[in-house]
Amino acid sequence: MTSEIESLSREFAKLTGIEWHEVSYKVDRYMCSCGASDPHQESNDPMAAIRNFMDAHSNPDFTDAREVIKVLDEIGRLDEFVVTCGALGKHSREDDLIPVRYVKTPGLMLAEAVTFMKGEKND
Repeated sequence: MTSEIESLSREFAKLTGIEWHEVSYKVDRYMCSCGASDPHQESNDPMAAIRNFMDAHSNPDFTDAREVIKVLDEIGRLDEFVVTCGALGKHSREDDLIPVRYVKTPGLMLAEAVTFMKGEKND
């Protein structure tokens, strides 16, 4: 993930209530900002334990527009978002269109969703 996309993904996660994991190595084990630590010292296969820990504490990648849509739908904001960025302008219909450029350009829907969630006007 590029730093710009990672920054947007982190902000989108925060705005939508999704936990963002920051993993670092401390003394003799990996620690996550959520409070978890890897159990590799107690494992028969320490490398597998570390891989599993890292996989379990990875962050979502919102460059795919479908992931952004899924989250907005889960939190009940998708209809409002679609109306805001709809290709035909503001409508009251639930079946407004999302412009193709948001789907084709990785990260563009993410940027638009962050702007929307922050309550800024989209032009």
